Amino acid sequence: MGTVTERLDAGGMLDEARYLPVLLALGTDESPHRQRKLLDHLRGTGQILDGWDCPEEVCVAGLFHSVYGTTIYRHSSMPASERETLRKMIGREAEELVFLFSICKRPEDLVRGSREWPDKIEFRDAAGGVFGVSAAQFCWLVAMECANIIDQCEVSRRTERFERYLSKIATVMSSRFQGRLKATCIGDAV
Repeated sequence: MGTVTERLDAGGMLDEARYLPVLLALGTDESPHRQRKLLDHLRGTGQILDGWDCPEEVCVAGLFHSVYGTTIYRHSSMPASERETLRKMIGREAEELVFLFSICKRPEDLVRGSREWPDKIEFRDAAGGVFGVSAAQFCWLVAMECANIIDQCEVSRRTERFERYLSKIATVMSSRFQGRLKATCIGDAV
């Protein structure tokens, strides 16, 4: 039957080989992430997004989603002060998603954002900076978080804390919000 990643990977547009040297240079193959290395998790997340036929910049963002660290995974492979360097390597749109993912307080910001949709969605960083999030960016951040969780479910013990987290994310994915995501990300009428 294969792993979750193998089942979801439809062989889309993601050119992992192009980005692998950057991920290795950042030391992601040495950084621990749950019961494996960060590189394995980043690749799994990117491959899931690719299997869902997400745009290339979203798949690339999934490949790099936690290199700045996140509010949950505190290890930083690259400081956010070097955003311009990463932007040159992976593109503006992908880097913006990586940065927003790094400051997003998950699941709280995603739940709040789904309620505020499509009005002004904002995330705040630890220093109090406010960053506007477009409707399209928000929907791709939700997709990235779903891929992030799916990849981790494959290797993680499902603790009570993790079950509570999944329950909160499920509120974001209500049928009403799923329709909004589809309309924004894919352009289908709902």
